[in-house]
Formats: sequence, C-alpha cells, structure tokens
Amino acid sequence: MPRPLRLIIPLTLLVALLLVTLLPPMLPVAAQVTDCTLDTLPRPGTGTLPPGSPAISGYVVVNQQVMVDATIMARVGSGSAVELPLLSSPSVPACAKFYELPLNQAPLNLQVGQTVTFEVSVSGLRQSFAYTVPSGGGRFDLTLATTAGCRAPTQTAQQMLAQADLRFEQNVGQADAAAPFFARTAAGMAFFTPEGLVLQSPTANGVQQATLEFIGAQTMELSGEQELAGPSNYILAHAQTYQAPNYAAVLYRELYPGVALRYDGGNGRLKGTYTLAPGVDPALLRWRYPDGTPEVVADSGDLLVNFANGMQLRESAPIAWQDGATGQLPVAVAFALHADGSVGFTLGAYDRQLPLIIDPDLMWSTFFGGNSHDWAWDVAVDALCNVYFVGATRSSDLPLHNPFQDELRGDNDLFVASLTPDGSTLRFSTYIGGSGNELTSPDHNRMGMAIGLDGSIYIAGATQSPDFPTTPGAFDRTFRTGTCTGGREPEDCYDAFVTKLHPDGTLAYSSLLGGSGHDHALAIAVDAQGRAYVGGQTLSPDFPVTADVADPICGSNEGFVVRFNAAGSALEYATCLGGEYADAVTAIVVDSAGNAYVSGDTYSPDFPLSPNSFDTSHGGDADAFVAKLASDGRSLIYSSFIGGSGGDHSRGIALAPDGSVYVTGNTNSPDLPTTAGSFDPTHNGGWDGFLVRVSADGRTRLFSTFIGGELDEVFRDVEVARDGTVYLAGWSESNDFPITADAADAICGGPDAPCRAEYPDGVLVGVQPDGSALSYATYLGGEGQDWLYGLAIDAADAIYVVGSTDSGSLPGVVSSVYDPVRNLGRDALVSRFAIGAARAEAQIDPVADWTLMFYIAGDNQDIASFLHEKQRELQAAARDNLRILVLSDGPLLNDSMRYLVEANGIYQDGVNRWPMGELNMGDPATLSDFIAWGQSNYPANHYYLNIANHGGGTTGIAWDETSQHDMLTIDQLRSALREGTANGLVRIDLLHLDACLMGMFEVAFDVAEFADYVVASQNLGWSLFAFGEYAQAAGANPSPRQLAAEVAR
Repeated sequence: MPRPLRLIIPLTLLVALLLVTLLPPMLPVAAQVTDCTLDTLPRPGTGTLPPGSPAISGYVVVNQQVMVDATIMARVGSGSAVELPLLSSPSVPACAKFYELPLNQAPLNLQVGQTVTFEVSVSGLRQSFAYTVPSGGGRFDLTLATTAGCRAPTQTAQQMLAQADLRFEQNVGQADAAAPFFARTAAGMAFFTPEGLVLQSPTANGVQQATLEFIGAQTMELSGEQELAGPSNYILAHAQTYQAPNYAAVLYRELYPGVALRYDGGNGRLKGTYTLAPGVDPALLRWRYPDGTPEVVADSGDLLVNFANGMQLRESAPIAWQDGATGQLPVAVAFALHADGSVGFTLGAYDRQLPLIIDPDLMWSTFFGGNSHDWAWDVAVDALCNVYFVGATRSSDLPLHNPFQDELRGDNDLFVASLTPDGSTLRFSTYIGGSGNELTSPDHNRMGMAIGLDGSIYIAGATQSPDFPTTPGAFDRTFRTGTCTGGREPEDCYDAFVTKLHPDGTLAYSSLLGGSGHDHALAIAVDAQGRAYVGGQTLSPDFPVTADVADPICGSNEGFVVRFNAAGSALEYATCLGGEYADAVTAIVVDSAGNAYVSGDTYSPDFPLSPNSFDTSHGGDADAFVAKLASDGRSLIYSSFIGGSGGDHSRGIALAPDGSVYVTGNTNSPDLPTTAGSFDPTHNGGWDGFLVRVSADGRTRLFSTFIGGELDEVFRDVEVARDGTVYLAGWSESNDFPITADAADAICGGPDAPCRAEYPDGVLVGVQPDGSALSYATYLGGEGQDWLYGLAIDAADAIYVVGSTDSGSLPGVVSSVYDPVRNLGRDALVSRFAIGAARAEAQIDPVADWTLMFYIAGDNQDIASFLHEKQRELQAAARDNLRILVLSDGPLLNDSMRYLVEANGIYQDGVNRWPMGELNMGDPATLSDFIAWGQSNYPANHYYLNIANHGGGTTGIAWDETSQHDMLTIDQLRSALREGTANGLVRIDLLHLDACLMGMFEVAFDVAEFADYVVASQNLGWSLFAFGEYAQAAGANPSPRQLAAEVAR
C-alpha cells in the first residue's frame, strides 16, 4: 500500500524569553490540575474604597499539589512587600488553594491608577507580575496553571519552558478567536490560525511579532491530537472562568490537497511535520514571512529569517529519509528560496510510494574552556536535570562560578562544573588540584563521576600533588608515592583520590587512596546510602586491601575495587582483582543490593574466573573482562573474559533493569565471538567498537556485536534508557561509520576535512535492547579532532555527552548556550540530545488499560506463607487488558523474583520471569528500579502500585529480615517514587500501601507529588493482600478513582 511523504521542520526563535504574554500569565510547575471545576469558586470581600470608586479585589488560585511551599508577595509602588493570606472558606474546592488580594485595604491601600507588583514563588520557582488599576477600576485575577517538565528549585519559568514538551492549548475564549490553538515555546507564544502561524516574543519594549503565511493553502479546521492530562484553568476579569484542554499536537489535516501538517515539539521547540499522500507534488509546499527576509545559512543549511522589528527566526536544516523494506534510506532535502521571497523544499530522488521523514534531534552543544587545553572526561545528571561534568584543564582562566578553589595550582588541574538543563547558564565551576599534575596518568586518560540521590557529586581520578586538597577525617590524607615502588620513577607515579562535593559544588569530603606505588581510580558509582564504589588500577604491593575479600593479594599491576563508607572516613572493603600480568578495572556500576559490576582489561591468562563463565579462554594480547562482586566484597558471583585473538578493551558497563549488563569498548580481534541476529557480526577493520550483553546470572552472552567502519573506533561509555535502548558514546575515524538517516550530524569531519587517522569525530549510538539494530547513530564534530568520553541520561531520557574538541564549530552550538565560541587550544564540549525522550514517546504504545505492580516484601516468616496462594490469585485474575507485574522476596536467600503474571501459569527465565538473587526490599533503589522497569517495559493508560508487607505508619513500610531488618522509611519511599517515576513525569495513578497503620496524613503528604490516589488503612489487621480481588477490579477498566474506591472497599 502506498505510504505518505513526511517532512519535519523544527522551529526556533532566537530571542530572550520574558514570560509576559497577551494571555493570562502561566507559571510552569511539576504537575497538572485535574478534575478541578472553576464554575462556583468563592470571591473574597471587596472592601471599601472612597465614595464613588469601583471595587478592586481578586485572588490567586494554584494547584493544590504544589501549594506546600507557595508564597505570594504584593507591593504597591515602592512600599513594603506584604505576604498574601490564604483564603479560608468551606466552599473552596479541594483541587486548589486561594490567596486573597485585599488590594484596596491596609496595608496595600491600592488606589485607581496605582500599580501593584506580585512575586509568586511556587516550589522554588519565582515569577513577578504587575497590574495597574485602570481609571474605571477593576479586578486582577492571576491563575497559575501548570505544565510538565524537569523541575528545579532554581529554575526560572523560561528555563522550565525550555525543557518541557510543548502543550497545544485549545482556545475556548481565553485568547483571540482568530487562533483556534496556541502554545508556549521557549521563546514566546505561537498562535495557530487557518492561514499560518503568528509568533510573539515579549521584549523590554513590548511584544514583537512575526508571521508565517501558507501560500495557496485551503481553508480548513484545525484539530488537536492526543489530549493530555490536565486542562488549563483560568479565572479572568469579571469572574469569567475557562477550562481549556491541552493536546500533544495540532493538525492541519488538508493544508493542501493530499498534504497534512502536524505541529508538535519538545524542550520548548516547535516542530512541523508535513505528510504528503502518494503522488503529491512537494512543490505545493510554499510559505512566506511578511516583513521578513529569509536566507539559507551556507555551512549548516538552516533557514534564518530576519524581521524588520529585530526578531530573528531560525529553522533547522531538514534531514530526510524513507522507511523501505531494507531499512532507512536517506533522501537529500534542503530549503529552497524562490524569487518572490517565499520558501519551500528541494528534494533529491526518492520513492514516491514511501514516506519521507525529516527530524533533526540535537538539542544543544556548548564549548567550555580557557586559554589552553581542556578535556571533559565524564558527565552526570541529577533528578532536576542539571548537568555536571568533570575534566582536566591547563587553562589559567577557566570560567569559574562559586568555586572552592579559584586558581590553577599545577600544570594540570581538574575541574568540576555544572550547567542548567538548557545549557545556557553555569551553575558552578571550580578547580580541584595541587601543585603537581591531575591531568591524567601515563596509562589511562580517564576518571569517573557519579551523582547521589541527594544530588551530591562524587569524582575519582589520580593526582601527582602532595598537597591535593583533602578533608579532616577522610580515610587517607597522606600522599604516598615518594618512593614509587613497582619500577616507575617518582615523577611518573600518582595516588588515586575520591572526592565528594555538595550539590552546590562545595567540598564535602576528599580522600587519597593508594600505597607506595602508582595508583589510579578510573571509575566510580554510588549507592542509595551514599557509599562510593571505586574501580581502578594499582602498582602498589601495599595497597590498603581489607580482610576476607575476593583477592587480598595485590601483584605488580592489578585492578582494584573499594567501597567507602558514606562519610568517606573508612573503607568498608577493598580488594584487588587480577592475575600475573597487568589488569585494570575501568568501569563500575552497583545494584540496589550493593553488588558491584565491573569491567576492564586483563593481560593475565590466570585472571580469576567463575565456574559458570561463558568465556574461559584468554585470547591474544589483552582481553576485556566482566565480573560481579558480592555486596560484602568477599567473593566473585561471576567473572568472564570477553575477547578474541587480538586486543580487546572494555571502557563502559551498564546495568539493565532485569539484572543483565551491557559491556562496551573496542577490539581489533576479527574473531571476537558475536551472536546470530546481532547488528554486525563481522569485524570491519582496524579497531571496532563492540557491545556485549551478559545475562543476569553471568552464564550467557545474550548478544555480541561489532559497531564500526573501515578505520578505528572506540566506545568509552554506555547507559540504558527507560525504553531499553542502549546508548554508547565514543569516537570514530571512519567516514563509513553506520550512522542512521536521522543523524544530527551526517558528515565525519568538516566539508573540506573528512575524518582520517587521528582525526576522529565523536559518535553517539543507540542500539536496540536485543542488539539486532541501531535505533540511532550520529557523528558529533567538526573539521578538527573530536572525542566523546562520557554519557548520561536524564529522567526524561534526554542524552548528554561530554568530550574534547579543537573544531571551530559544532552542530547545535547556538547563541543561547553558555559558550558558543571555541576558546584557545582544545576545549571541553558538552552536548544534549533529545532523541531518547522523543523515541521513548514514539515507541511506548499504551496497549494495556492498567499495569499492576505488586511489590511483595515477604522476607519474614509470617508473611511468606501467603505468597504462593496470593500469586495464584493473580494468575486467575490475568486479563488481556492488564499487565500484572510482581517483585517478590521470600524468607530464603537468593529467592527474589520478578515476573510477569501469565494466565497459563507457564514461565521461562528471561522471558516472563527474572531471578533477581537476594534483594533488599527495604532499599529505595529496589523499589525505584521496579517502578521504572514496569512503566518502561509494560506501558499502560494507568498504573497501580501495591507495596505489601508490615507497616509502621510514619516509621516506614516493607521490612526485610534477611537484610538486617531494613525497611523503607517514608523519606526513602518518597525518594523511590521520585526516582521510579522520573520525578513525577510518569505518575502512579493509584498507590496502595497494603500494610497496617499506613493511612496517615503525613504519609499521604509525602507521596502526593508522585501519585494521584493513595489507599491505606490506619488500622491494625486490615483486610490485607487481596491481590486477586484488586486485579479483578482493575480488569473492568475503572477510572483511578473508581479503582481506589473498589480497593478500599
């Protein structure tokens, strides 16, 4: 059947955003108002004005869910600010709270002609609004509506809009009738009319406007697509009320005969998609910009429009492809300027019977550096979407902000910096170092970074400085490499270090780590308790190993794994890991039970392997390895080589929700074992990248694939997105690297300087969870040398990469980023891509009405006896419209199990049942992993989460007797919900605390941000664990409120 043609064009206004519009002002916060009718809202008293003066009064209404930390201040002229009181009335609906504005009464005493200024703070977000009383008097009613997005206490409204998915609001009377829909973008307002678009951007001198008009278009009705939860509620002057639905997109169904145009967007940017029916001539697509002069930017292909009023509009260059029988087929496309000033497209050859899609995905890139060379080695993102990166610098004028060390003390120091989510603002930046070098070691250009649940920053690396900054009480403050045992000269020896910073960049603790020889920390991870796990390499025979560990003897050149306590004052365990020759631990992750997963390099044929290893043969030169270390550090749960007859090096490891791990690196082994059905089972030449997935028990290579071109590739980092896509960051010298047609950067190198040996481009690659195909692959670089070293994924699946570049220009560098101009020498680079979030939204199809998640903490004898019977009840209640997921833990060791309930009772490990070893059900990371896994892999219209075990009210829930009677405190329950729901991005419709004493206001208050309904009992011995009845009720596809009532009944 013929398929349509699609063109997707992103639109960006290059102007500053001031959140003052022709519509009522809106402040974005973290949740949506739902089920809130504004028809019969109370009005506060109007007070008394001088005789003959009209009444002046008003109120502010804000979503109840974010009222816990709201403050509203008012000031008349230069008078004192007054905090507005909360309106107390039995007629106030439960969905909102109201603040009285006694404008004409003391202490404000507002009069006709005067101006009142309001400063509203909601959940740390601040916005100011002003209102001047007209000569005829009037009311001022400010409604604070809500939009979804990353939520940060320090973010402004415009920063929130810059990272939120666009919401297209239907006009029901709250705006000019000429625009049936409008949207708030990162740069202002976009109004959608049958004739075109009207774009408005406020400035200090008023609102500027730009217009896009379709040429020869048909008159048609606009429609919204995919209605979103949470309408916009308005209360305007004279008590007018509106409730306007919001949509994910606006559709011009028949813009031209056979042509549809769909507008959607994310991260504050508008994007248009043209869909052409088979046989339609693309020349029909024409538009113009009245009062605007368009030009095509030569080096990027972007369309730049300059307007007479000073506005500037930029549309990113289109990138086109078709989906054919053999995969994606690129199609040449570019903007075309016509003699009459209109704009259209010019296309290369394409199959008129297949669709064509254009979709640039790069969000932003920025340089970071000073007057010499700078490198960014690793990156991390916190729950608020702030970006952190660590690296090394030789620049004496590195940009600093609130540093705890404000100068370069040696030839090479480290730095830690943080940017806001939109890449525009430096949150903090500091040097870290002493009088020696902290740039690197002679063996590894690498260091590690991790973010704790509380936003603390952990870094690990190596220092040559005797005066490296350490803190009182730290585990080791003595630099020990003066004698430099192990055959090195003292000037070639380093000590490892571990440093923790508070979220604002100030120093929390800092410790050295090592013995009398050379020691280098290469990787770091952190668990929910704030304990740092560090991997690296040591040449110190007196490295501080602890007793009863997996490998207490350190040879001349071995890997190591250590765990610090939360205070950084002691080692909870420290073990070496290696054999006769050189070994190094280069990557580390940790699970919720405290087991450490490591990968690295080994030249040792006698490297310690487990009996269940899937590869027991050491190849030619170096082999990569993967190992799982028990939570007490005393034993290897599994360990295996990964390699062939050549050299194989691992540089990254990531943990999947099912306990399997992904290992990546580079290899020149043509016989590296690959698996049938993998993306690329054949070595391409030189050094190729590789990706291997290892089963949760370490016994099986689930898949193995090469990824590369004719020259050399290296992958340095790997992460798993919520939708299961595996992302890799590294670099390639190959002009034939397998990029996808939707790549943000399709050319390796510059137009006149293609990639070649020692002149690579960075690469970002997305791989399907089963390793069968690439979902995304792009270069990232310019005409010089570009490397990517680190990768991170935020709660919305946006992807961040860092590295180093000496290219003069990079894709995504626009004037709004922190540093759009490369500095002297080599610069660090930071880039953000939206492909993860966009693809997750496109691929997740809510096929189920409800996903039910049962978190059964049965690790105590009096509850374990119920498990088998209750799980049978769930099996009997299974329906096609339900996905029933269980994570259970019984009273035995290693009996934790995750499974998808099947009506037929047939289960197979790795398909619908996943043994999880021994989990601590009192660990918030265990719960958050289960929630994220369930929502990502089993999407539905609604989500129910049941936590079943003993409860103690405000003390907590989910006792685990084999984990030292650990339990989820209420703070930990809240943090688990925050992490599991991506900071409330995918909320729980019904949270059921299936335990005694949990029906307390304090408990509900702490979880309300992440769940719409909570069912719990304040009693002892409540009718618990009726799992089958809960599932049967959900099978009727009730609303969340109906299911909550049924469960409570």
